[in-house]
Amino acid sequence: MNKQLLVAIVLVLSGCAVTGNDNNPLVEIVKNEPDVFENEVKSTLRHQLVLEQDAVRLYEIGQAFKKGDGVTQNDQEAVKYYQSAADLGHARAQNSLGWMYRKGRGISQSDSMALKYYRLAADQGYDVAQNNLGWMYEEGRGVPKSNIEAVKYYRLAAEQGYARAQVNLGGMYEEGLGVSQNDAEAVKYYRLAAMQGNARAQTSLGWMYEAGLGVSQSYSEALKYYRKAGKQGDKRGLTYVGEMYEDGLGVKQNYKEALKYFRLASSKGYARAHNNLGWMYEDGRGVTQSFSEAVKYYRMAAEQGDKNGMTYLGEMYEEGLGVGQDLAEALKLYELAAEKGSVRSLNNLGWLYEEGLGVTQNDEKAVSYYRLASEKGSPRGQTNLAWMYEEGRGVSKNYTEALKLYRLAAEQGFARAQNNLGMMYEDGLGIEKSNAEATRYYKLAADQGNIRAMTNLGWMFKLGKGVALNYESAANYFRLAAEEGDSRGLTYLGELYEDGLGVPRSDSEAVKYYRLAADKGFARAQTNLGWMYKEGLGVERNFEEAVKYYRLAAKQGDEQGQQKLAWMYKRGRGVEQNDTKSYMWFYISQKNENPEEPVKITTPLSDAQISDAEKLARECLMTDYLNCD
Repeated sequence: MNKQLLVAIVLVLSGCAVTGNDNNPLVEIVKNEPDVFENEVKSTLRHQLVLEQDAVRLYEIGQAFKKGDGVTQNDQEAVKYYQSAADLGHARAQNSLGWMYRKGRGISQSDSMALKYYRLAADQGYDVAQNNLGWMYEEGRGVPKSNIEAVKYYRLAAEQGYARAQVNLGGMYEEGLGVSQNDAEAVKYYRLAAMQGNARAQTSLGWMYEAGLGVSQSYSEALKYYRKAGKQGDKRGLTYVGEMYEDGLGVKQNYKEALKYFRLASSKGYARAHNNLGWMYEDGRGVTQSFSEAVKYYRMAAEQGDKNGMTYLGEMYEEGLGVGQDLAEALKLYELAAEKGSVRSLNNLGWLYEEGLGVTQNDEKAVSYYRLASEKGSPRGQTNLAWMYEEGRGVSKNYTEALKLYRLAAEQGFARAQNNLGMMYEDGLGIEKSNAEATRYYKLAADQGNIRAMTNLGWMFKLGKGVALNYESAANYFRLAAEEGDSRGLTYLGELYEDGLGVPRSDSEAVKYYRLAADKGFARAQTNLGWMYKEGLGVERNFEEAVKYYRLAAKQGDEQGQQKLAWMYKRGRGVEQNDTKSYMWFYISQKNENPEEPVKITTPLSDAQISDAEKLARECLMTDYLNCD
């Protein structure tokens, strides 16, 4: 054996630096007794090889005990053998021992000990350990949280081609954690891992294609990668394929196929798939509608601690769908989900307190929940909080704050906020009045199917506010709302038919739409329908029916209904003539219109009779129209 090589080996095994210094005593020994030393070195090398072989065998025995492969599964025995192999410097054993410490399997759980052994293995260049060490830094387990350190170790493992690390590094780039946010880099690493068949990478890459992040948006490419993951039995991939079928993205919409994939993923215990199945049953998509089945699947997700499952199950309890209505249970589930960060549940809690459902009504608590949701960027929370500011409920009335919040939600495309912002512009609340801006926001919301916005936009076209007067367009928007069963849309469309504006004049069509809205309790429609009966327009004249509908509207505070009912009493049409009742309803109508103005009513009643009539009117108002007859 070459003497220089012997010197190098000896110095390395002895832990000495190879300096080439002839004064080193080990160098002198080699020079003076080369044959003896060569035999010693060979013996040392053989011993080192034996140790390495022993470490491998010890690690493999540990693996057998961990997996129960050929022996009875025993975590404690696995730890013992991992420890022995780790002490001999075996990197995989060190990593496995770290994993046992992290999970608390066969030994007391200890993040610090897990970190120690992951680091020992990572320092030897073992990619799996480098990835695990990165995870410890990302999660702040056993070490202060550091995304920068996490990225460093993920990158070391990723550069060795370790797919899981490539996925993790891609995730850091996608979220901008420890590195500058970069979708293209995220795609690069997802693709590297996906090419190795990593299912998580395939679903992540599919998402990037679906959302058009770092790549050109392509539903077909998204579906391709979701399918690749699904074919491996990956529950996320299966679920996402189902969602593509549900929404008809990259494939023809097919609820039956969606259900098939959701069921496959659900059978693997995936909470998102449970929730999707619940929704399919709740909405009757591809399956006979069944609230009880929906509840079953939502409950499965909730029992896994899934915040969405808890929220959806809470909503079923709140509405009494598929389960007995139980507001207390709904409240409990919303609170649990809110603790896990569910903004939907925060909004639902705000609603319960706003309306006093299952709790004592409390606007301040409603505001607190809406604010929490708003601070998390929830457009629904921002809109709810804005409305509280607009109305001065639980907070001081503040149109400026309401506008700011509506605008934040509207910029996220939230239709209700767009509609409400339009109303602020139309009425000039907290901002300079602008019918053009009102119309713009109404259209944004109407185009998303917001029913209130449809009627508001129709109204703008009918009156030519912020847009050229166009009765046909008004009719189109009213009809869209009416087809959704909206009372205002039905009523306004009826008025267009009655007047022949934008549609052929038709009293019978007007009556049809008024009746549909009146049956829903809409006061304006009831007054209009009463008028049609009084005049015999589209129906046979019937004063009694006219009085019936005027009364229904009057008791809801409709001033026109109150005035028309007053005239019916004054003239004795459809009801026995009664000047006292007539005066009472005229009085109520005028007080509703101008509470501070003195009442001016022409009447044959004496002062005493007027006093009695006004007393009856006050009692009617004080009892919220319960004692008016």
